Amino acid sequence: MLVSKESYSRMFKADPNSWRVHQVLAQADAEADRHDEAIAEYLAAIKLAPNQPGLHEELATECRRAGKIDDAEAAFQRELEIDPHNTLAQYKLGTLEVERGDGAKGKALLEAARQQDPGLKEADCYLGRAEVELGNDAAAPQALKRAVATASDPEVIEQAWYQLGMIYRRTHRVQEAQEAFANFQKLKDEEAKRHLQRVEKMRSEQASENPPPSSAAQKH
Repeated sequence: MLVSKESYSRMFKADPNSWRVHQVLAQADAEADRHDEAIAEYLAAIKLAPNQPGLHEELATECRRAGKIDDAEAAFQRELEIDPHNTLAQYKLGTLEVERGDGAKGKALLEAARQQDPGLKEADCYLGRAEVELGNDAAAPQALKRAVATASDPEVIEQAWYQLGMIYRRTHRVQEAQEAFANFQKLKDEEAKRHLQRVEKMRSEQASENPPPSSAAQKH
Protein backbone atom coordinates (compact mmCIF):
# COMPACT_ATOMS: atom_id res chain seq x y z
CA MET A 1 0.00 0.00 0.00
CA LEU A 2 2.84 2.41 0.83
CA VAL A 3 4.57 1.68 -2.49
CA SER A 4 1.26 2.16 -4.27
CA LYS A 5 0.63 5.52 -2.62
CA GLU A 6 4.15 6.67 -3.47
CA SER A 7 3.61 5.69 -7.11
CA TYR A 8 0.36 7.65 -7.26
CA SER A 9 2.09 10.63 -5.68
CA ARG A 10 4.82 10.61 -8.32
CA MET A 11 2.23 10.29 -11.08
CA PHE A 12 0.31 13.26 -9.75
CA LYS A 13 3.45 15.40 -9.49
CA ALA A 14 4.48 14.44 -13.02
CA ASP A 15 1.14 15.36 -14.60
CA PRO A 16 -1.54 16.65 -12.20
CA ASN A 17 -3.86 17.48 -15.10
CA SER A 18 -3.89 13.96 -16.53
CA TRP A 19 -7.30 12.27 -16.52
CA ARG A 20 -5.49 8.94 -16.20
CA VAL A 21 -3.98 9.99 -12.86
CA HIS A 22 -7.43 10.83 -11.51
CA GLN A 23 -8.74 7.51 -12.80
CA VAL A 24 -5.99 5.56 -11.03
CA LEU A 25 -6.58 7.50 -7.80
CA ALA A 26 -10.31 6.82 -8.12
CA GLN A 27 -9.69 3.11 -8.57
CA ALA A 28 -7.48 3.08 -5.47
CA ASP A 29 -10.20 4.83 -3.46
CA ALA A 30 -12.78 2.37 -4.79
CA GLU A 31 -10.69 -0.61 -3.70
CA ALA A 32 -10.48 0.92 -0.21
CA ASP A 33 -14.28 1.47 -0.13
CA ARG A 34 -13.81 5.25 -0.10
CA HIS A 35 -16.70 5.72 -2.49
CA ASP A 36 -17.21 9.48 -2.13
CA GLU A 37 -13.51 10.10 -2.73
CA ALA A 38 -13.57 7.78 -5.73
CA ILE A 39 -16.56 9.63 -7.18
CA ALA A 40 -14.75 12.96 -6.81
CA GLU A 41 -11.70 11.60 -8.64
CA TYR A 42 -13.79 10.11 -11.44
CA LEU A 43 -15.58 13.45 -11.87
CA ALA A 44 -12.19 15.16 -12.08
CA ALA A 45 -11.09 12.66 -14.74
CA ILE A 46 -14.30 13.15 -16.71
CA LYS A 47 -13.89 16.92 -16.59
CA LEU A 48 -10.53 16.50 -18.34
CA ALA A 49 -11.69 13.73 -20.73
CA PRO A 50 -15.50 13.91 -21.00
CA ASN A 51 -15.74 11.44 -23.89
CA GLN A 52 -13.24 8.86 -22.69
CA PRO A 53 -14.85 5.39 -22.89
CA GLY A 54 -15.12 3.59 -19.58
CA LEU A 55 -14.92 6.55 -17.21
CA HIS A 56 -18.67 7.08 -16.88
CA GLU A 57 -19.22 3.35 -16.34
CA GLU A 58 -16.69 3.34 -13.50
CA LEU A 59 -18.26 6.49 -12.04
CA ALA A 60 -21.71 4.91 -12.23
CA THR A 61 -20.50 1.82 -10.40
CA GLU A 62 -19.19 3.93 -7.52
CA CYS A 63 -22.35 6.04 -7.39
CA ARG A 64 -24.38 2.87 -7.12
CA ARG A 65 -22.19 1.58 -4.28
CA ALA A 66 -22.62 4.92 -2.52
CA GLY A 67 -26.40 4.70 -2.85
CA LYS A 68 -26.61 7.53 -5.38
CA ILE A 69 -28.90 5.62 -7.71
CA ASP A 70 -30.11 8.51 -9.87
CA ASP A 71 -26.51 9.60 -10.48
CA ALA A 72 -25.54 6.01 -11.28
CA GLU A 73 -28.34 5.68 -13.82
CA ALA A 74 -27.37 8.94 -15.51
CA ALA A 75 -23.69 7.95 -15.67
CA PHE A 76 -24.49 4.52 -17.15
CA GLN A 77 -26.69 6.15 -19.78
CA ARG A 78 -23.95 8.65 -20.63
CA GLU A 79 -21.47 5.78 -20.98
CA LEU A 80 -23.75 4.07 -23.48
CA GLU A 81 -24.06 7.30 -25.45
CA ILE A 82 -20.26 7.38 -25.72
CA ASP A 83 -19.88 3.65 -26.32
CA PRO A 84 -23.14 1.88 -27.30
CA HIS A 85 -21.32 -1.45 -27.35
CA ASN A 86 -20.14 -1.33 -23.74
CA THR A 87 -21.63 -4.66 -22.67
CA LEU A 88 -20.73 -4.22 -19.01
CA ALA A 89 -22.48 -0.85 -18.85
CA GLN A 90 -25.56 -2.34 -20.51
CA TYR A 91 -25.58 -5.22 -18.04
CA LYS A 92 -25.08 -3.03 -14.97
CA LEU A 93 -27.72 -0.53 -16.07
CA GLY A 94 -30.09 -3.41 -16.76
CA THR A 95 -29.61 -4.80 -13.25
CA LEU A 96 -30.11 -1.34 -11.79
CA GLU A 97 -33.38 -0.86 -13.70
CA VAL A 98 -34.63 -4.25 -12.50
CA GLU A 99 -33.82 -3.32 -8.90
CA ARG A 100 -35.72 -0.07 -9.40
CA GLY A 101 -38.77 -2.02 -10.58
CA ASP A 102 -38.60 -1.18 -14.29
CA GLY A 103 -38.81 -4.70 -15.68
CA ALA A 104 -39.31 -3.70 -19.31
CA LYS A 105 -36.30 -1.41 -19.48
CA GLY A 106 -34.14 -3.79 -17.47
CA LYS A 107 -35.08 -6.77 -19.66
CA ALA A 108 -34.25 -4.92 -22.89
CA LEU A 109 -30.82 -3.89 -21.60
CA LEU A 110 -29.99 -7.32 -20.20
CA GLU A 111 -31.02 -9.10 -23.39
CA ALA A 112 -28.90 -6.70 -25.44
CA ALA A 113 -25.93 -7.37 -23.15
CA ARG A 114 -26.42 -11.14 -23.38
CA GLN A 115 -26.63 -10.92 -27.16
CA GLN A 116 -23.22 -9.25 -27.25
CA ASP A 117 -21.73 -11.51 -24.58
CA PRO A 118 -23.45 -14.90 -24.10
CA GLY A 119 -21.03 -15.55 -21.26
CA LEU A 120 -22.92 -13.20 -18.93
CA LYS A 121 -24.48 -16.05 -16.97
CA GLU A 122 -25.43 -13.82 -14.03
CA ALA A 123 -27.81 -11.92 -16.33
CA ASP A 124 -30.31 -14.80 -16.13
CA CYS A 125 -31.13 -14.06 -12.50
CA TYR A 126 -31.97 -10.45 -13.29
CA LEU A 127 -33.85 -11.48 -16.44
CA GLY A 128 -35.96 -13.71 -14.22
CA ARG A 129 -36.61 -10.83 -11.86
CA ALA A 130 -37.51 -8.64 -14.83
CA GLU A 131 -40.07 -11.23 -15.94
CA VAL A 132 -41.50 -11.19 -12.42
CA GLU A 133 -41.85 -7.41 -12.58
CA LEU A 134 -43.65 -7.82 -15.92
CA GLY A 135 -45.99 -10.47 -14.49
CA ASN A 136 -44.60 -13.24 -16.70
CA ASP A 137 -44.77 -16.05 -14.14
CA ALA A 138 -44.34 -18.68 -16.86
CA ALA A 139 -41.12 -17.20 -18.29
CA ALA A 140 -39.51 -16.13 -15.00
CA PRO A 141 -38.73 -19.63 -13.64
CA GLN A 142 -36.96 -20.60 -16.87
CA ALA A 143 -34.47 -17.74 -16.56
CA LEU A 144 -34.00 -18.30 -12.83
CA LYS A 145 -33.36 -22.03 -13.34
CA ARG A 146 -30.66 -21.16 -15.86
CA ALA A 147 -29.15 -18.86 -13.26
CA VAL A 148 -28.90 -21.52 -10.54
CA ALA A 149 -27.45 -23.97 -13.09
CA THR A 150 -24.83 -21.76 -14.72
CA ALA A 151 -24.08 -18.65 -12.60
CA SER A 152 -20.74 -18.55 -10.81
CA ASP A 153 -21.54 -15.90 -8.18
CA PRO A 154 -22.91 -17.56 -5.00
CA GLU A 155 -24.94 -14.47 -4.14
CA VAL A 156 -26.62 -14.52 -7.56
CA ILE A 157 -27.46 -18.21 -7.20
CA GLU A 158 -28.80 -17.56 -3.71
CA GLN A 159 -31.01 -14.74 -4.97
CA ALA A 160 -32.23 -16.88 -7.89
CA TRP A 161 -33.38 -19.63 -5.54
CA TYR A 162 -35.21 -17.07 -3.39
CA GLN A 163 -36.97 -15.57 -6.41
CA LEU A 164 -37.95 -19.05 -7.59
CA GLY A 165 -39.42 -19.81 -4.17
CA MET A 166 -41.48 -16.62 -4.27
CA ILE A 167 -42.83 -17.39 -7.76
CA TYR A 168 -43.69 -20.99 -6.87
CA ARG A 169 -45.40 -19.87 -3.68
CA ARG A 170 -47.44 -17.27 -5.55
CA THR A 171 -48.47 -19.81 -8.20
CA HIS A 172 -49.34 -22.43 -5.54
CA ARG A 173 -46.57 -24.86 -6.49
CA VAL A 174 -46.04 -25.76 -2.85
CA GLN A 175 -43.47 -28.55 -3.08
CA GLU A 176 -41.30 -26.68 -5.58
CA ALA A 177 -41.49 -23.57 -3.39
CA GLN A 178 -40.32 -25.56 -0.37
CA GLU A 179 -37.40 -27.02 -2.34
CA ALA A 180 -36.37 -23.60 -3.66
CA PHE A 181 -36.47 -22.00 -0.21
CA ALA A 182 -34.54 -24.97 1.23
CA ASN A 183 -31.78 -24.42 -1.33
CA PHE A 184 -31.81 -20.70 -0.59
CA GLN A 185 -31.48 -21.32 3.16
CA LYS A 186 -28.69 -23.84 2.60
CA LEU A 187 -26.67 -21.26 0.67
CA LYS A 188 -27.37 -18.63 3.34
CA ASP A 189 -26.12 -20.98 6.06
CA GLU A 190 -22.98 -21.79 4.05
CA GLU A 191 -22.36 -18.09 3.52
CA ALA A 192 -22.72 -17.41 7.25
CA LYS A 193 -20.31 -20.27 8.03
CA ARG A 194 -17.71 -18.90 5.60
CA HIS A 195 -18.05 -15.44 7.13
CA LEU A 196 -17.53 -16.83 10.63
CA GLN A 197 -14.46 -18.73 9.45
CA ARG A 198 -13.00 -15.56 7.93
CA VAL A 199 -13.60 -13.65 11.16
CA GLU A 200 -12.00 -16.39 13.26
CA LYS A 201 -9.02 -16.56 10.90
CA MET A 202 -8.56 -12.79 11.09
CA ARG A 203 -8.69 -12.87 14.88
CA SER A 204 -6.18 -15.72 14.97
CA GLU A 205 -3.78 -13.84 12.67
CA GLN A 206 -4.10 -10.68 14.77
CA ALA A 207 -3.44 -12.64 17.95
CA SER A 208 -0.29 -14.23 16.47
CA GLU A 209 0.98 -10.84 15.31
CA ASN A 210 0.28 -9.19 18.68
CA PRO A 211 0.90 -11.80 21.40
CA PRO A 212 0.10 -10.78 24.97
CA PRO A 213 3.11 -9.64 27.06
CA SER A 214 4.80 -12.29 29.17
CA SER A 215 4.35 -12.32 32.93
CA ALA A 216 7.98 -11.21 33.33
CA ALA A 217 7.44 -8.25 31.04
CA GLN A 218 4.29 -7.32 32.93
CA LYS A 219 6.24 -7.23 36.23
CA HIS A 220 8.69 -4.70 34.72
